[in-house]
Parts: sequence; C-alpha cells; structure tokens
Amino acid sequence: MIYKAYFLFNLASGKTVEEYEKWSIEVNHPAAGRVESIQEFHDYKTVATLDGSMPAYQIIEEILISDVEKYKKDITAPEMAGFSEEWGSWVSDWICILTERVA
Repeated sequence: MIYKAYFLFNLASGKTVEEYEKWSIEVNHPAAGRVESIQEFHDYKTVATLDGSMPAYQIIEEILISDVEKYKKDITAPEMAGFSEEWGSWVSDWICILTERVA
C-alpha cells in the first residue's frame, strides 16, 4: 500500500520562507532522495485559506511513502541523525499526518 505523509509546520524563530526554500532545494530534497522508502517529496508554502485568511502553518511537505515501517526506520537511521537535527533547527510547531487512499 502507498501512503502519503503530510508534515505541516511553521518555521523556527528568525527563519524566513525564502531561506527555507533555498535550504530545502539545496539540502532537504537531496536528503529525501537518499531515503529508499520515499517515492516522491514536495514542499509547499501556504499562501491563504479559501476565505483569504492566513493558514495555521507556513509550510507543508507532501511525501509519498512505499512502506511506512521502512520509512520510520529510514528517517531514524544513524546516517540521518545530522539531517534530522538540521531539519529540527528550521521548524517549530509541527505535526505529521499519515494518510492512505480511500477512493
């Protein structure tokens, strides 16, 4: 079964969306490309809700995962420790929502 994970988060104090975009292209995307269980990875900056207000989160990461248990092992592997710490310096107030397709 294919799953999608959505990481919704705000940026850490002092970080800008423009800085995050650059970091994501240079560091985040290449790191995701090395994770065997990730089939696709996309970042989105939020711009508004349908009523025009600002969303609760600044960034959404959409990750297509081939195997959830393998993904959990992949992202907690020792070789990912440095990346995980760096990602943690960019984000605050985050949540991960794991989904599977219904229809």
